[in-house]
Amino acid sequence: MAIKKIKKAKYIALIVASLLFITFIIFLVNGYSLRQRRIGNTNFYLMETEGSDMIYVYYRWQTSQGDIFYEGVNGNQVYDIYWNAKYLLLMCHKMGGKQQLPDTVYYIIAQDVPSSTNKTPWSVMKFESNQEFYDAMVTLGISLSEMEYTDASL
Repeated sequence: MAIKKIKKAKYIALIVASLLFITFIIFLVNGYSLRQRRIGNTNFYLMETEGSDMIYVYYRWQTSQGDIFYEGVNGNQVYDIYWNAKYLLLMCHKMGGKQQLPDTVYYIIAQDVPSSTNKTPWSVMKFESNQEFYDAMVTLGISLSEMEYTDASL
């Protein structure tokens, strides 16, 4: 009777250890618990920063060694995103020190910029005012009504 209880305990311990190991592997494969979401069919992703719940836009480089996420696309926390085949439009909360800053900063990201003119396959235009942002959209022929939209929720 005691031998059956020991065997049963060993089997339960083996099952629990196996489940913990599988959970650990899934954790590693999914990027160390960083949540992310692709923006449409682009190579841009919404991703939270490590140790924070702030959401930024990252670019996904696909290399022979695996995927690398480049975090230098924008420097502010995103809350609204519009995109089409050519552009991403970001509305972000302005991040800064103790100085008074406007509530929103805007970005227009041109996708697939030829690499001979730029080190990255995108170029970024930053705007501190809504009017500057709107003027740039008009100049580039961008209409929000013709773009896809998402918020920054993961």
